Amino acid sequence: MVYSYRWLKEYIDFDLSPEGLMELLTFSGLPIENFVSLPKDTVFECEIPANRGDLLSIFGMARELAAILRRKESLRLPPVFSEEGLNFSFKVSSSVPTLCPFYSARMIKGVKVKPSPDWLQEKLTKARLRPINNVVDITNLVLLETGQPLHAFDQRKIDGEIIVRCAAYGEKLRTLDGNFRKLNQSMLIIADQKKPLAIAGVIGGEESQVTETTCDVLLESACFSPSSIRRTTKSFNLSTESSFHFERGVDPNGVVFALNRASWLLEKECEGNVGQLNRAGNFLRGGSFLFPSCKLELRKEKVSRLLGIEISTGEIKRILTSLNFKVWENEDLFEIEIPSFRHDITEEVDLIEEVARLYGYEKIPAGIPKAKITPSSENKQEKIASRARNILVSFGLNEVVAPSFSPFSDVEEIKIANPLTVEQSVLRTNLLASLLSIFSHNVNQGNKKMGFFELGKVYLQKDNCLREKLMLSIGLYNSGNFFDLKGILEELLKRTGILGCIVKDFNHRLLEEGASAGIFVNNKLIGYFGAPKKNLTSSMKLKGEIYLAELDFELLTEFASFEKEFKPLPKYPKIKRDLSIIVDEEIDWEKISETIKDISNLIKKVEIFDVYKGEEIPSGYRGLAISILYQSSERTLTKGEVDEVQGKVEKRLKDCYKIEVRGCLTTPKGK
Repeated sequence: MVYSYRWLKEYIDFDLSPEGLMELLTFSGLPIENFVSLPKDTVFECEIPANRGDLLSIFGMARELAAILRRKESLRLPPVFSEEGLNFSFKVSSSVPTLCPFYSARMIKGVKVKPSPDWLQEKLTKARLRPINNVVDITNLVLLETGQPLHAFDQRKIDGEIIVRCAAYGEKLRTLDGNFRKLNQSMLIIADQKKPLAIAGVIGGEESQVTETTCDVLLESACFSPSSIRRTTKSFNLSTESSFHFERGVDPNGVVFALNRASWLLEKECEGNVGQLNRAGNFLRGGSFLFPSCKLELRKEKVSRLLGIEISTGEIKRILTSLNFKVWENEDLFEIEIPSFRHDITEEVDLIEEVARLYGYEKIPAGIPKAKITPSSENKQEKIASRARNILVSFGLNEVVAPSFSPFSDVEEIKIANPLTVEQSVLRTNLLASLLSIFSHNVNQGNKKMGFFELGKVYLQKDNCLREKLMLSIGLYNSGNFFDLKGILEELLKRTGILGCIVKDFNHRLLEEGASAGIFVNNKLIGYFGAPKKNLTSSMKLKGEIYLAELDFELLTEFASFEKEFKPLPKYPKIKRDLSIIVDEEIDWEKISETIKDISNLIKKVEIFDVYKGEEIPSGYRGLAISILYQSSERTLTKGEVDEVQGKVEKRLKDCYKIEVRGCLTTPKGK
């Protein structure tokens, strides 16, 4: 807001120069944005916080300045109309007291509308307002003086009583800016018994405006709901001086004061005859307007604790009293009544901020805050996540972070009601699509070999209930095959303490059938992996060899364990035998593996290292290359012992699964 140095001095005496005044306000938390030096005055613009509507007036700034300067004497108030007024009959009413808690008006008859005197025009011009005529200019002058918006109607254009109400559906009003505005039922208006006259707190109507032919004026001063005014201005994309003040809150106990101030000026400058005060609203008691006060408690120890310094109780009381707060001191706290113009004071810390501001921020020594720092403890999921990241990075994979949106439509898609873009209109239900999108971006940048992983959330919907789920995805692009990815997954589970996982054939809607598998722990599906379907890779123009995996990280965390079992290193060498077999496609590898392990405790490890389908393999069958590791903790195994167990393995497989053995290779270790 713009302030005049000379105008402020009409309310309060001070010895500061304009430069000194601006420096003082800046140090008090009210920085000066710019200023203009005039021959007999200095006009400056001050940055006012959005919640300090009480400072949007000359009187409000003078009141604040008195507190900063520690002045005990009262401010000089301008003259106001103090008589009862003539008995001009008219009525005001409000049907929406929650949106308009108080409405007041006076009729001024016999006004002479003409250009304003020079002193009035000068004050408005300094405040960047355009003089119009003496009646309108007086309402603008009082707005600048008190911060209370006023509006003047031509009484002859009003039919019957004044009614404060919400607009009816389909009502229209041509406003002072010449625009026809369509009103809706959420908008507060000032109306007579036939039509709307003004949009309350925002802008007046063109038909009822004061002109050169106006003789009788109805002058209103009211208190409107800030949220109601804000909704209306947003609807019209319109901001006025009046709405600017109402949105930030006006002093409800200053409504009548501003009306009487304008009435006195209209009587003096326009030669009008002032009528009686008419009122309507929620807080009328015995003909007087009583706005309920707000009371807070301020603990003395909390002032010291938050500011880090000791301020005497006498100084705290002096500061709050200078700000027009009513203060009662008790043993360990203050009881404080907040003045009606301070809408920003709602809790104890607001009072402490006022104490610090008026005490002087420069008096508070700089120092490191003293506090007890307790190290935060990671939960199990955070520990497993950290371990998983380290394991995957050790395999040469890079972590990526993708947006929570799916790059393409899916049968299980969850649409966003108000997306920013078309590309961000669907929440992802899996991480595999995100990895494909990242592969596509990197291929376009010239990267031909990649390995990525992501630990992120997906969004699932069931029974109209949306929930987030943490998942882990891994992707290889020209950097490994199906079995490489399987090995990474098995090692990840092993290093996170999950033993006994079973890999089975499993079909997923995004993975190729026959080239995918599921990972099960305790008969629960914990994840799946395989090659993505060709229609997905072709739609993203991906031509490399791609394998993807996705794990339910919440289940992984549930099964993971930090307990470690230590075993001594083996003293005796290992013997490895490779076995090639032909088996029915319907038989799971895990069943074969478990069958082999059950034959002898000399079998320590069984792995599959190749799967083959070709001309030599009958239809419906597949060729498997198996590695069996033999070892004893008590002695060095002989060839005969291993051959005996190997023979049992072949016989058991033939008996149980009718497997055809194609070949066997002996590979001794440790000799």
